[in-house]
Amino acid sequence: MASPGGTGVRGCNPWACNPALWWWRAERRGDEAALPVVVEYRASQHRGKGVLVVDGSGFPKKGDKSVGVQRQWCGRLGKEENCQVGEFLAYAGGGSYMLLDGELYLPRSWLTRRRRKEGKIPKALTFRTRWEIVAALLQKHGASVPHAWVTGDEDYGVPNAFRDLLHHRKETYILEVKLNTRVWLANAGGDTLGTLLNVGRVAQQIAPARWRRLHVRDGEKEPIEVEATRAWVVTPRDNEKDQRVETLVLVRKPDGSKMWQLLTNAPKGTPLSEMVRAASCRHAIEELLELGKGDVGLDEYEVRSYRGWHHHLTLTMLALWFTVKQHLELEKNSDAHRSTTPMGYGFGDGK
Repeated sequence: MASPGGTGVRGCNPWACNPALWWWRAERRGDEAALPVVVEYRASQHRGKGVLVVDGSGFPKKGDKSVGVQRQWCGRLGKEENCQVGEFLAYAGGGSYMLLDGELYLPRSWLTRRRRKEGKIPKALTFRTRWEIVAALLQKHGASVPHAWVTGDEDYGVPNAFRDLLHHRKETYILEVKLNTRVWLANAGGDTLGTLLNVGRVAQQIAPARWRRLHVRDGEKEPIEVEATRAWVVTPRDNEKDQRVETLVLVRKPDGSKMWQLLTNAPKGTPLSEMVRAASCRHAIEELLELGKGDVGLDEYEVRSYRGWHHHLTLTMLALWFTVKQHLELEKNSDAHRSTTPMGYGFGDGK
């Protein structure tokens, strides 16, 4: 193994020679990835206003021997393809942004006795949906990282069960949903108004005067702004007793070329600008995963086992932490104009 300066250290145990790496290993639990102390520190410095972001990412594969691989949706390719899928948790806020943890999604087809043996999958692992995996990651790390919000894309916003679980845990979420999501408009007390509508129809019924122009961040050439509005809604449940009031937040580009629709359980009185700020942090994890795959080899591995995949993730997270730390230091010391939002994430040209 090479030292940080690039010189090989013959006969030296890298875990003993490098205190930072030794600490990293010592903080791990089994196959779980470690939580970088720098993120914990900066999160506490941000006084709990940070955002925990969840997202999945595909890793295309050609064969069928790598654990968890099958034909499934691969966001990186934008289509169904032979791939592995990892679920990830990140932190964003106060000038910090970092992957905190990740876990490999295991399709049901990999939980047979034969495939478990091939992938060296722990016997205790049972099938979990993607949102159940990130729910476990949030449960594991949420108390360690002071935060005010949880956000993610429609993979996590659409399942009522995930939003209800976060609400039960007293987490404040703002999660993207699909344009065809069905809702009732409601009043603050939860009384439904009118008929069941899809979100797209609700957006069409909102008067132009109710849309507010909000500043997201400073772009390289000009400020990036969006228009946003909100409305109280109730989403259908199999059991009416489970129905509750949520806020539908609609965000669009000023030219109307793109719109995002989100549901939140933010307390009444939460400023619309704060909701939009939290939602804009979702794109931080996309840029982190892109940086991980492009700069530190997050997707460059030949391991086939469950343990091997998580070991590779841990080491690449360490490299990514160092890369982002250097980015922050360079940005801090630069005289160039700096974005008010780390890495330039936000709505802008994002997905």
